[in-house]
Amino acid sequence: KIIVILISQAIKTFFVSFFILFLIYSLITRHIGRISRYVTDINITSPADRLELNRSKITFHLQKPDELDLLVNKINTMHTDLQNSLTALKKRERDYREIFNATSEAIFILEGKHGIIVDVNDPMLAMYGYQKQDVLGLTPVDFSSGIPPYDEAGVKERIDQAFAGQTP
Repeated sequence: KIIVILISQAIKTFFVSFFILFLIYSLITRHIGRISRYVTDINITSPADRLELNRSKITFHLQKPDELDLLVNKINTMHTDLQNSLTALKKRERDYREIFNATSEAIFILEGKHGIIVDVNDPMLAMYGYQKQDVLGLTPVDFSSGIPPYDEAGVKERIDQAFAGQTP
């Protein structure tokens, strides 16, 4: 009799545990997996479908948004905001390039105190006869005449003055 009770209780416990695990998977785990796959596959440069969990609104759910719904809404909002920010950044980049290249002066943009050239405008390339990829990574010293004040020491002094906020 004791063995029958133990076996029946074990079977009942197994089915109850299985049912609870099934509920957790159905209501939570599979949706978290969907969210994870969506976030992993996000590409802000191309528009994507909005994240939808396609959950059935069960009676006890009462049509009220729960934490998963809030998470999905925040992810969708974040994705939209990122796309809008990228679009605005690209527009600012175009505007910057137009202004940067509109002057007739040669402009070098340098990185830090090392003075490595990270960008130049089109008039600079035309003035010196270089291609952009040939110039990036060089320093202004590479373009100096070697005659003071346009020699290496003069160039370094002008860079130091610029960092100090002084007009050379």
